[in-house]
Amino acid sequence: MQKKQTIIWLVALALFASGFGFFVGVDDANAATRTCTSSESNAIQSQQNQVNQRQTKVSSDQQKYNTAQGKLNKANAKVNELSAKRDASKKKIVDLTALAVKNAVSSPSVSRGYVAQAKSETNVLRSLEGQLKSATTAAGSVNREAATALTNLSRSQKDLADQQAKLATQRSRCRS
Repeated sequence: MQKKQTIIWLVALALFASGFGFFVGVDDANAATRTCTSSESNAIQSQQNQVNQRQTKVSSDQQKYNTAQGKLNKANAKVNELSAKRDASKKKIVDLTALAVKNAVSSPSVSRGYVAQAKSETNVLRSLEGQLKSATTAAGSVNREAATALTNLSRSQKDLADQQAKLATQRSRCRS
């Protein structure tokens, strides 16, 4: 007898749950098929305007990021170019110094010529190191600008996605 009552209660509970689900589902289905009220239409239009504004902001932020990334690429290329020139200058000084030492005994005048060239190249190296320091500082500044632009772009993309989700929710409640 106990088992029969339990089965009856389970069947009753199942019927209640399915009936409740049906009524909730009907309400959701009606929301998608009913026509929007003027208030809902105005809210949807207002939300669409918000989405449009956010899309414009994303486009603007994307342009700013692309510009900053282009500047960063140029700045890094300049640093790399100057680094290569500096390294070549250092090598040239080492090679000239080696030639001066090699010719010190056999050809002192030739050796003095190599020493003079090495001194001249040392001045070139100092200039390159100054330029490299300046270019590295500029690249750091441009890198911070690019990072800020990327942060702003990410933020505006998230804001756009949030506004689009709100619009989708509003549109799902009724049809225009």
